[in-house]
Amino acid sequence: MNKSNILTLILVILFTGCASTQRSVSPQQQAFNNGTLLYSQEKYKEAAAEFKTALQLNANNYNAKAWLAFSYCRSGQNGEGIDIFNKLIYNNPTHYNNFNGLAYCYNENQQYDESISASKRALELKPNYSNAYFNMGVSYEKKHEYSKAIEMYQKAISITPNYSDASLSLAKLFLHNKNIDEAINVLQRASKFNPKNVKILELLANIYYGSSNFAKAKETISKAIEFQTHIGVGIRIKSINGFTVVDSLIPSDSSSNKEIIKGDIILEIDGNDIEGMHLKVVANKLSGPEGTSVKLTIQRKDKEFEKVISRAKFVEAKAASKLELRSLIERKLGSKDAALRDAQKANELDDSFGLISLAAINIDDKNYEQASSLLLKANNNIQASIFEAIMYAKNGNMQKAKEKYLNLTQDYALFENIALTTDIAELLSHLKPVIDELEQSAKNYNEQGKYNQSIEVYTQMLSFAQNKAEVEKINENMINTIHKMNELPAIGDKANKHIVRAEMFIKSGNYPIAIEEFNKALKLAPFSALLYFNIAILEGKIANYPLAIDSMNMYIKMAPQAPNVTSAKNQVTKWEVIMEQNKEQRISQEKKIDAKPLDTDEDIRKKSLRRIRKIPSK
Repeated sequence: MNKSNILTLILVILFTGCASTQRSVSPQQQAFNNGTLLYSQEKYKEAAAEFKTALQLNANNYNAKAWLAFSYCRSGQNGEGIDIFNKLIYNNPTHYNNFNGLAYCYNENQQYDESISASKRALELKPNYSNAYFNMGVSYEKKHEYSKAIEMYQKAISITPNYSDASLSLAKLFLHNKNIDEAINVLQRASKFNPKNVKILELLANIYYGSSNFAKAKETISKAIEFQTHIGVGIRIKSINGFTVVDSLIPSDSSSNKEIIKGDIILEIDGNDIEGMHLKVVANKLSGPEGTSVKLTIQRKDKEFEKVISRAKFVEAKAASKLELRSLIERKLGSKDAALRDAQKANELDDSFGLISLAAINIDDKNYEQASSLLLKANNNIQASIFEAIMYAKNGNMQKAKEKYLNLTQDYALFENIALTTDIAELLSHLKPVIDELEQSAKNYNEQGKYNQSIEVYTQMLSFAQNKAEVEKINENMINTIHKMNELPAIGDKANKHIVRAEMFIKSGNYPIAIEEFNKALKLAPFSALLYFNIAILEGKIANYPLAIDSMNMYIKMAPQAPNVTSAKNQVTKWEVIMEQNKEQRISQEKKIDAKPLDTDEDIRKKSLRRIRKIPSK
């Protein structure tokens, strides 16, 4: 038996409804089929090896060349992929798919301007090509040109409403811009077109969790877990020279497959010979309702025997992250037993998951030593650090909890992850004595006329604000204090460093990074009206109008006597009109999308495969 012809398949024998036609294929076609299957399972290096084999058998196989190039770019060999697509373009300069592939590889190689040029050429050859718009969206996003990226993703979705990758990218950009309602809207619509897309469901569940909508979060993440839970015999298989061979077993509560071992050859299923049968057909024969049985004829070395296996429920390892999220949700809902079960199952499937939820449960039970040990294993995860601070606060060490939290606020990622909002709120609820103390200090300083010290305390308090309402209350008190002062505090060196960096990024046209720098300065000097003005103008330039309006309104409140306050108010009105117009356009576009027939992710994959296979070999 030639081991080099092995095709390892991560088909878990959990399929239902697979097509069942047995056919003989050429070695070249078999290698190509092997490659596409491995590619679909994200085993790109192995896929590349199969496509190279196909090309050795037929050097003019266009399909194998295109798939090889994609495999190279997916596995980090971007230069090789780019070279292949450039050669394909040289041989066929009028086919859009060659330019689309080149654009993808350029993005992987961080050559974003070159990728945009290739995508534009693809669109010249095939107008309304959603993949090209998506690639351009990725390019602009990587260049931090978020308004252009949003526009490209929206165009891709308007052409192909079930384009789940474009919907996910668009939703994440809305989250980046703090536009949570728009992100939810995009994901809900995407889920309508692709109800079984686990990535969409997981992101949506994280947003609901971060928004403290725990019932909706549980409902959504449970659907994702359901789609990664299957009924089968718990065997991973591979094909070796036409024989179906056991590659590994999947752990479950059922023990009926325990006598099967890696390397066993399955000769028959329920008395029917399966030699030469396609793996998907084998998977279909092994599938069935939970609790039913299937009889396998097994060959192990020189022995042949029969084994009856009961079909049971199996959860994919990829479900570990979803189970941990559901565990945290169950904890919030007060279902400790369910939370513990999900956390333990997540850790059983993948030992890098479940640690934080198990630690949280131990913190609730005041098992701080065990909780500390679990959090240590989480490898400096931001969420783990939040729960570490919660542990300190619940154990009475407020000073350490405060220090831990203030260190966390220096990490920009803390404010980028919507799911952390709920955990931060829990921590801040335990830090209320610290916050109350700061509030009293600010009040005392104001009464004593020590306004500079009062501003310093308000600056600290902003780090502890849980929501927009609390931020507005602190800012209002700080503005009242500012209006009593003859002179504002000086902006410190750290804040000034961020301002200088922002100015440099503005000169290079990199407005999103400039905004990040101004925001870092604002955390250190929230009394500066000019910082709010600059942020507003830049947010407007990248079409992030809600944040632009909020920042400009703060400028107007902080500097009501500024000479440009009237033009600032007029600018807010203009942005509001643009938002109204954009909303009308979006509603109109969504109505058009709703009128289109629904396809699934699988449909879009099959269509893309057909497009590639229709291209004649050169």
